[in-house]
Amino acid sequence: MERLGSGWSPADAFAPLAAACGDRLTVCRDGDVVRWSYDGRMVVVALRDDGSAEAAFVDRPLHDAVSCAPAVPVYRRAANADYTLDPSGCRRMVADMEAFFGGTREPRFAFSAAYEVPPAS
Repeated sequence: MERLGSGWSPADAFAPLAAACGDRLTVCRDGDVVRWSYDGRMVVVALRDDGSAEAAFVDRPLHDAVSCAPAVPVYRRAANADYTLDPSGCRRMVADMEAFFGGTREPRFAFSAAYEVPPAS
């Protein structure tokens, strides 16, 4: 694991993502969960006590042919799914977020789940 320098902050690693996405990137934090949203897609990052994080990559709703209803596909990183909260781990997470927001799916990400979108009331 790369050592944290006294001048390094995780915000440094995420600056390129913010620059690439501009005002359309939103960030919401609730305790140990951070949600990054861009263009209808979302990355949900859950921080762990051991200093790592896991991320779920949530796509836009799609039409599910089986249920005939909208469903939201969820992906996980295909290899080395957890991220360390050091400079190299944060850079890897940012690279994955940029790829996902840009439309990359398999083989970088593995399909994990799909959730049916409830009808609007």
